[in-house]
Amino acid sequence: MLDPSAGPDPPLGFPDPPRDRFEFWVRFFFGALLGILLGVLVWLRCFSEAELGWLAIPISILVAAFSAAHYGDDFWVSLRGFRWMRWW
Repeated sequence: MLDPSAGPDPPLGFPDPPRDRFEFWVRFFFGALLGILLGVLVWLRCFSEAELGWLAIPISILVAAFSAAHYGDDFWVSLRGFRWMRWW
């Protein structure tokens, strides 16, 4: 019987480090795009009256970009479970 963990890709839920520099920056870029969208939505919805509410944008960018770069496809698959991402 074949061992599914013996393949080149790690099992779901484990970090999938980028294989080269280009792949890291592609993952980082698209994660940052998602972070911009999420940051603006969080700022407008939750912190529009707060003085430091704009900090939601760079924090969301950094979290989403580094998560996408580190976890790869698992990061994007995990987003499908959220209610607000049902359109995807």
